[in-house]
Amino acid sequence: YMIQTATMPSWLYNAYADEIAQVGPDSPNGYAGKYAAFGGRRQYSFNSEVYRKYANRVVKQLADRYASRTDLIHSWQVDNELGHEGSDLDFSQMALEAWRVWLKEKYDADISTT
Repeated sequence: YMIQTATMPSWLYNAYADEIAQVGPDSPNGYAGKYAAFGGRRQYSFNSEVYRKYANRVVKQLADRYASRTDLIHSWQVDNELGHEGSDLDFSQMALEAWRVWLKEKYDADISTT
């Protein structure tokens, strides 16, 4: 999936705390296991259906509104710096569950979770 916007509004961050990416165990400076704080970019988990739903809604509304404005819009930047500063790493429970689903699909359910 492609995430169409680099950050989320504060109401979404506050309403869906379980949709936030979690820092990995090898994070420097004591951040291991912490969740991304609001205010920067890419707090969402790439596995978040909720975030993708809202991001897609925003982008669709913008595209619908400005589609005919060729005098204004000549290109559309979806995102940049994917994975910048480790933002593509997520150690949340949601990411773990998505990883297990992917493994089961890839290896025809021939995996163990122990």
